Amino acid sequence: MSFEAMAWAVKWKLPAQQKLVLIMLANRTNADTGRCDPSHKKLATDCGMSADSVKRAISGLESAGLLTIIRRTREGVSLPNHYTLHLGVVGADSTDGWVHTAPRVGADSTTKQESKQEVETDTSPDGDMDADEGEEGQKDLLGAKSIGGCPHEAIIAAYHKELPNCPEVRGWSKKRQDHLRARWKEEPCRQTVEWWRGLFEWMRDSDYLMGKVNSFQVSLPWLIKSEENLLKVIEGTYHNNRKGEQG
Repeated sequence: MSFEAMAWAVKWKLPAQQKLVLIMLANRTNADTGRCDPSHKKLATDCGMSADSVKRAISGLESAGLLTIIRRTREGVSLPNHYTLHLGVVGADSTDGWVHTAPRVGADSTTKQESKQEVETDTSPDGDMDADEGEEGQKDLLGAKSIGGCPHEAIIAAYHKELPNCPEVRGWSKKRQDHLRARWKEEPCRQTVEWWRGLFEWMRDSDYLMGKVNSFQVSLPWLIKSEENLLKVIEGTYHNNRKGEQG
């Protein structure tokens, strides 16, 4: 059990089933390694709920940006999911939070309620924020840090899920952390994982950004490199067969 994870989980004001599942996931998190991979059956037993109810609760927690689901397989056989709890995330529904606002990107934008990253490994970059805004957490295999504030890990996972054909994020340098944190802080409406997921869905409709027009294909580092790049995408510069230029 991770006392840090438990202390974080109990602070959230959530629907009863989601709160219980989050606490049980925290209880199943290894304090030393951060590993958390209980089966749905085990969680159902822990929570006194059906497996379907557990799955719905987990989906809701992921949509809220509180965890990332990593589906695992080995030689075609499904293994229990691995769950990464975003211990650095605080929000309007926690006792430590700032206010989230609903995401909206483009005139006809919609958001998905579920995001699952299907991989065979457990590695993904963790969140980050300024040193005076949170406590330093564990380093992941990419060298990023899990610190409160901008949920880097969840945004990267959403990018990989919604734009699987775009360049994969293989490293998360301090410069990239700074860029994403700056874009996150620029507007209150951007301070939710769902806003970024909606943005990635919006980008998917652009042939230009998807690399179908010329050799340029959008990547997450390019998108967050400057406010101008991000605004061009939000404003639809690269949509409706309009050709933009790489910033």
